[in-house]
Amino acid sequence: MATVSSADTRGLWAGFLAGPVAWAVQLQSGYTLAAWQCDNGPHWPLHLASLVCLLAATGGGYLAWGHWRAVGGWPSGTDEPTGGRVRLMAVLGMMTAVLFSLVIVAQWVALMVLPCGYEVQA
Repeated sequence: MATVSSADTRGLWAGFLAGPVAWAVQLQSGYTLAAWQCDNGPHWPLHLASLVCLLAATGGGYLAWGHWRAVGGWPSGTDEPTGGRVRLMAVLGMMTAVLFSLVIVAQWVALMVLPCGYEVQA
């Protein structure tokens, strides 16, 4: 089983937080760029920002998956506590990557479908 150094711990945190941070960046860039696009600006910056954020979120999941594979995947009865911590953070990183990737795709679809000047009628 692989041992975990401080660099590996930073990688685990990066894999765990990549999805939420990518979603927050995509949300803010969507709000910022939508106003510009509605004032006859180009459409491609919205799509580029969403694509980059989606790649960042899935990249965090890939990083977490790599850590999960490095500690041997599924747990066994003879694991040391460090291996269990790495395994837990890696699995949580993979799960957050999937969740936030789906949220980014859903918001990307909303940016494509909803027209400019969309207002909710009361």
